[in-house]
Amino acid sequence: MECCLKGKFLFLHALSASCYIVLSLAASLCMCVYVCVCVAALGAEIEERLVTHLLSPERYNKLIRPAVNKSQQVTIHIQVSLAQLINVVSIHA
Repeated sequence: MECCLKGKFLFLHALSASCYIVLSLAASLCMCVYVCVCVAALGAEIEERLVTHLLSPERYNKLIRPAVNKSQQVTIHIQVSLAQLINVVSIHA
């Protein structure tokens, strides 16, 4: 009988250690997610303030061009990428 109790105690001890590890990992993950969300929210506010500051009417001049004179042609290259899909409508004929 004593042997069976010792085996059950070891099993419960191992189970409680496993639960402790799982709970510790879950708490760490929750903390990481919380920090990432806070940093992202703070970054969005800082980005908005920076754009407002740089493009304010007293700082931004539309007449300034990256050219030596007004007649010089300025070539602009634009690259576009898709960031997010909102909705996909599928039509089957």
